[in-house]
Amino acid sequence: MSNYYDDMLMRPAMSFDEFCRWASIDRHTADREIAQGNIEVRKRSRQISISFSAALRWLHSLPANTSASHDDIRAYTAVGS
Repeated sequence: MSNYYDDMLMRPAMSFDEFCRWASIDRHTADREIAQGNIEVRKRSRQISISFSAALRWLHSLPANTSASHDDIRAYTAVGS
């Protein structure tokens, strides 16, 4: 049985809303990143598509948070549980 993310990875691109879910960011943040040229998008009519390779390039361009303590990580993961 496949899950949502496995199904998404079988496609070459995702919609704007799917990207927001995938990246765990809100629409405003995604709009700002696109407007600043940080995320490469494709538009057809009013539909925005973001390729997985563009999404991964954006993700890897973000600064790494190497100063997070184990307590910070435990608190973050507890919220998601």
